[in-house]
Amino acid sequence: MANLKRAAALTLSAAMFLQPMTASAATWGNIMSAIRNGQKYTDGKTSAEVNEQGELTVSGGSLDDGVIMRGDNDGFKWVSSIILKNIDVKWENASGVGIYVEKSGTDNQKYRFTVGENATVRGMVIINAGNQKTYSKGTEIELNIEKNAKIRMGNVQVNAINGGSVTSTNQGWIQGEYMGCADGADSTADLTNLEGGQIAALDIFARGENAQMTAKNEGSAGELLANALAGGATTATNDGDVSGTMSAEAYLDGKASLTNNGLADGGMGGYTDGGRVDLVNNGEVNGNMAVGAEKEGHVSADNRESGTVYGDLKGW
Repeated sequence: MANLKRAAALTLSAAMFLQPMTASAATWGNIMSAIRNGQKYTDGKTSAEVNEQGELTVSGGSLDDGVIMRGDNDGFKWVSSIILKNIDVKWENASGVGIYVEKSGTDNQKYRFTVGENATVRGMVIINAGNQKTYSKGTEIELNIEKNAKIRMGNVQVNAINGGSVTSTNQGWIQGEYMGCADGADSTADLTNLEGGQIAALDIFARGENAQMTAKNEGSAGELLANALAGGATTATNDGDVSGTMSAEAYLDGKASLTNNGLADGGMGGYTDGGRVDLVNNGEVNGNMAVGAEKEGHVSADNRESGTVYGDLKGW
């Protein structure tokens, strides 16, 4: 149900540098100021530079106020890609947010954000392609968390809202949950926890007609939670190890599909109230594989020839 609570809450050019700019402390505001003035930024430990392709690389030292980008005024018009490397990003004031990126509109905009090797983010990471006020089909944001990158003291949320599109991969370590949603008609989202990636949970949902959410775990996850409602469709696959529960839920004509090709060490479960849930096992389920339905909902549980369930196959 954690995903459904979050769903309710959600209803709510290349730049060339002319000369270096120095500052007493590295902050995102100082870096953006340098970019607007066509300058390279350095404070002795932290440097920021844009190449001819519009890729901004920020490396070394630390950022004391997080990374906050909203709309054109905060750098989108100057850069198309941001890479953080060998840097410690601290959260912004008391908000608990280490990185916050939001872009909306229908101008076929594509952006990429990379938490690179040996980068540490202390706080939540929130990526929003679209918002509840602006239809945003054509806005695409990609988030990649690379090997040896760490997200401490917070979840990673990658959200496609009101027609937006997001893709994300993780090969690092996320102390909290790796969360994603396709929230609103025509929204699309895709998350992959790659081999070597470690997360507390892969937690996803789709809501709205033609909203499409897909996710795959190839690494290690504490849980895999897939939900769909109000006509949305969610497809989740485990090719790695899930130490806890794998579950799928669907409501109000939502469709959720959950497939295990690896190890589900805490069992598999599915429930629907007016939607459809399908479970498929081709791997190992260490526990029960159980499904239940109410109010004309449809459920299925298919333990295939290559699959093993060390428990009961149940339905109600």
